This record gives sequence, C-alpha cells and structure tokens, in this order.
Amino acid sequence: MKNFVFTFPLLFCFHLAYNQSLLLKGGLNYANLSKASVSQFNSSSRSGWFIGGGLVPGNGFLRFNSEILYSKQGYDFKNGNTTGKVDLQYLLLPQTIGVYIGPVQIHAGLQFGFLLNSQGDTTSTTGTTGDIKSVLKQITKLNFSAIAGAEFSPVEALLIGIRYNHALGNILQKDAVTGNTVFAPDKNLKSNLLQLYVGLRFKGQ
Repeated sequence: MKNFVFTFPLLFCFHLAYNQSLLLKGGLNYANLSKASVSQFNSSSRSGWFIGGGLVPGNGFLRFNSEILYSKQGYDFKNGNTTGKVDLQYLLLPQTIGVYIGPVQIHAGLQFGFLLNSQGDTTSTTGTTGDIKSVLKQITKLNFSAIAGAEFSPVEALLIGIRYNHALGNILQKDAVTGNTVFAPDKNLKSNLLQLYVGLRFKGQ
C-alpha cells in the first residue's frame, strides 16, 4: 500500500507530461501607453524582449495553453519640458484557449502580470537629469490583460507568432499621486503590449 501511494502520483505525472507539448519561445516587445488626458504628455513605444515557455495538453482541435514568461518592456515619454524613459520587468502568466487548424493556431485568453522591477530617468530642457525610481513605486504591482494572437508552424516543431496584450487595469495604483508621476500624469493610463516571437514545440507523443 505504501508503495502504491508513492508510485501512483509519479505514474500520473509521467502520463500527464507524456500527453503534453512543451513550448519554448522568445521575441520582441513593443509597449505603448493609452492616450493621456494631459495634453502636454506624449509617449512612444520602445522595443524590449521576452523569453519563456509553456505547456499545451493534448492534441485536439481545442487546447488550453499555459505559459510563464520573463518580459522586459518600457516606453519613452515627454511631459512638458521633461523627457525620459521607463523600463519595466515583469513575470507574465498567459492562460489561453487555442484553436488549432493545420499549421495555424489562433488563441485568446487572460494574462496575469507581476512587476519584478522598475527603473527610469528624466532629462529637462535645461540639461538636468534625474532618477525617478522613488515615484516608480506607484506603478501597479499586479496587472491583468486580455490577450489574443496567432501562430503559424511552417515546419514541424517551429512556430512564428504574434500576440496583442490589452491592459484591463491602469498602470498606476489607485492611491498614486499623479502630481509626482511625471512619467504617467494620468491615473487612467493603460500599458498595452504587442509581441512578435519565434519558438519551438516539442510534442509529448
């Protein structure tokens, strides 16, 4: 009986892994902010990168995809006489449902993002530079996004994909003091993300 208690979970995990596909992927990020209500504030997209992997159980027409990604993203901004940049590092957990039609896969779902680190600096027209790390603490630590994308597999095991992340929450915390946040002077600003990537799919069976 004791042997069964230890052996059964191992066999179950092996069976589960055997019927899953392992994904490895990496690519480019293009982040941008939604338009601010403050007319003197403008932002522009800046490229970043991400890397990670995931699991896809089964081989059916409809499959659940679960991923974990490390992502570096950010944006440049101009607020009146001040310009600067913001760099953000996230742990992303995309959870999607994919429809597989031959070499094409279309997916949609939700993504949970955990802010790991934030950095930024500013430069005024007078040439004065500054570190805005202290006010970056007002960025939301946990965010949610609706995501949708598509993948194409030109040959077995290789995939090429595109995904859009539409933020469901604001980039700043509810109690943020926008008078101090030169990098995001509007509490309703949202950070959206476009991802282009390549990857490998290793089938479990």
